[in-house]
Formats: sequence, C-alpha cells, structure tokens
Amino acid sequence: MNTTVKASERRQFDRIGKQCPLWFVGEQTDEKADEIKARTVNICDGGILCRIKEDEVPWQVGDFVRLRINLPRETPNTYFLESIEADGRVIRFEIPGDGDGHLMALAFHPRLDLGMR
Repeated sequence: MNTTVKASERRQFDRIGKQCPLWFVGEQTDEKADEIKARTVNICDGGILCRIKEDEVPWQVGDFVRLRINLPRETPNTYFLESIEADGRVIRFEIPGDGDGHLMALAFHPRLDLGMR
C-alpha cells in the first residue's frame, strides 16, 4: 500500500503567489532590536513561504517568531498596504537552486483570516 501524500492533498489552505514585504522582530530586550527583512513567495491563511538571506537565519525548525507583513489591499478605486503583526512557527527551510538565500516556511500561530482569495 502506498501511503505517500502529495503536498497539494495535505494543504488545508490555497496558496496565493504574492510577494509582500515582511519583517521579523526579535525578542531582544535591547531598546532598538534589529528587524530582519524578507519577502513572501506565497501566502495563505495558514502561513507563508518567504525568501530570507542566508546569513540572516537565526532560527531553527520549531522556533516561534514574531513577524510584521504588509498585505496589499485593493478595491476598484483604491490600493493600500495593510500592516499585520502575527506569530509564526518555523516549519521548514529550503535552499533554492539560484543560491539567493533560504526559503523559510512558517505556520501562523494561531491561524489568520487574511481575507485573500
């Protein structure tokens, strides 16, 4: 019996291929903690896949991180970026073939309703 499950069959939420600016906030007690910048590759209510520079990955799989993301919102007459803060848990890392940093997958904790369809 084959128990292999395709990634698309495991996914609970549809991914949307949007590139959005993203910042990770450290839990440092310094008055001015450094933020790490990244950009989403795709996003859904359950989490994100983002590209982050290789030398800026201070976490391991299972770590919880605080993040801020600017989501594009638009109507027929307006366009703006909504800033959302959330907590996420690092699910996995990938090293893409292009050698441009790491891909990092995070699950929102708790799940968010981003209103993106």
